[in-house]
Amino acid sequence: MRFEMLVALQVSDQAQYSRYRAAMAPILNDKGGFFSADFEVSQVLSAQIDQQINRVFTINFENEQVADEFFNDARYLNAKSQFFESSVSNTLILRRYYVE
Repeated sequence: MRFEMLVALQVSDQAQYSRYRAAMAPILNDKGGFFSADFEVSQVLSAQIDQQINRVFTINFENEQVADEFFNDARYLNAKSQFFESSVSNTLILRRYYVE
């Protein structure tokens, strides 16, 4: 079984976010991770949150330990600092779970 996270974001700078994705992609690949699904959301019809979102995706790893290693990797933290933090105004981890 693989570990997956369902994530919602409010991307406020699409160009900068694209640079983040390009910078983190090789690191994600090195860890054997991938995006299972990725959506740009134009309208939220119902939500039990008061934060705006315009991007929803699932990110998948071999297990939770590998996910933690990815998110704590110095290369990832550099990409996050350089591109993610200035391009995303809201981050919500909606769910963490295992899939077959």
